[in-house]
Amino acid sequence: MKYWKRAGRTIVSMTKGLWTRTRKGRRVGVAGFMVLIAVVIIYNAAIGISISLPLVFLLGYLTCQAWGQYVARRETVVLATGIVGSVGTVIALVGYVLSTLL
Repeated sequence: MKYWKRAGRTIVSMTKGLWTRTRKGRRVGVAGFMVLIAVVIIYNAAIGISISLPLVFLLGYLTCQAWGQYVARRETVVLATGIVGSVGTVIALVGYVLSTLL
C-alpha cells in the first residue's frame, strides 16, 4: 500500500492485487452470511419456529449493501433496490415484533 498526505489527511492507495483480494474476501463473506441465514431459516422452518427474525437480518443486510452501492455509484437500479429493501425490512421487522408481542 502507498500512503501520502493530502490536505492534512492520510490517503491510502491500494494496489490492484490488494484490491482484487479485498473484493474476493468480501464475496466470500457475503456468501458465508447467505449460507448461514439459509441454514437458520431452514432449521427454524423444520422445527416450527418463525423465520421472521432471520428474514429481517437478511433483508437488512441486503438493503444496507444496496444503499452503500448507491452512495458510491449513484445508480438508479440500486436506489430502487434500496427503497424496496427498506420497505421490506420495515414490514418484516414490524411482523416479527407483533408476533413476539401477541
